[in-house]
Amino acid sequence: EDLVGAFQAAADAATAAIEGTRNWIARRGRQSFTGERSIGTLDPGIVAVATMLQAIVKKFKKREN
Repeated sequence: EDLVGAFQAAADAATAAIEGTRNWIARRGRQSFTGERSIGTLDPGIVAVATMLQAIVKKFKKREN
């Protein structure tokens, strides 16, 4: 698989995983002090990773054109 395809697959997987973090209880980081109140909040780490991967894919695709 080509590099762009690999990044696209990673971006798709990260984006799909975002919603799955909504029911997690934060145990690390700034939000850990909120405990069960953190349920319903998306994990900022996976949101950041997905955003970065999407940006990388966008740059690669722009260079291909």
